[in-house]
Amino acid sequence: HESKLTVEVFGKPVTLSDVKETFPVGKQVTGIARPEMIQVRQDGQFSGVVRRASFLGNIVDYDVEVNGQLITAVENDPRRMTAIYPEGSTVSLDLLADCIHILPGK
Repeated sequence: HESKLTVEVFGKPVTLSDVKETFPVGKQVTGIARPEMIQVRQDGQFSGVVRRASFLGNIVDYDVEVNGQLITAVENDPRRMTAIYPEGSTVSLDLLADCIHILPGK
């Protein structure tokens, strides 16, 4: 049975599917996402500024500042690596919601 959980990330709701645990409404949780599960785009869920961009051959490694937090994203899909966003660029991040793991918060 598939369970869904809606969490607030940077002030926006994100609905996650196939969550193994249940949490009371209003309970603080911690979400964990691997950097390659965060996509750097022009249009996406969360707006941010590129603070570091490193082309490493088959991947581009980014640090993007969103709401004062530094988020590491790794672009490894050659279909989306047509351009490297330079430092200072305004970009958006998309989370692959089915790849986020939820842990109990504080």
